[in-house]
Amino acid sequence: MQTKSYQTKDFYIAAVLYASGQVISSSEWSNGKCYFNFENPKKCEQVVGGYYQNKVIMDAKKLIDAIQTIKSIIHSEN
Repeated sequence: MQTKSYQTKDFYIAAVLYASGQVISSSEWSNGKCYFNFENPKKCEQVVGGYYQNKVIMDAKKLIDAIQTIKSIIHSEN
């Protein structure tokens, strides 16, 4: 069975995924935590793997913009 989305509750992982061009398909709250669901789980796993290996290189402006977007989603739903 293929997973249709990649889910994370980690703020910075969500920001890195979004900054790398991954699409947020939805977000949801559960037990006081915001979960972000991204399309293309295989690509998300590659980006996250690179993140943990300190191999992700991206434009600082894109990352700052992504952090602001993720914060906005969290605060608009809470």
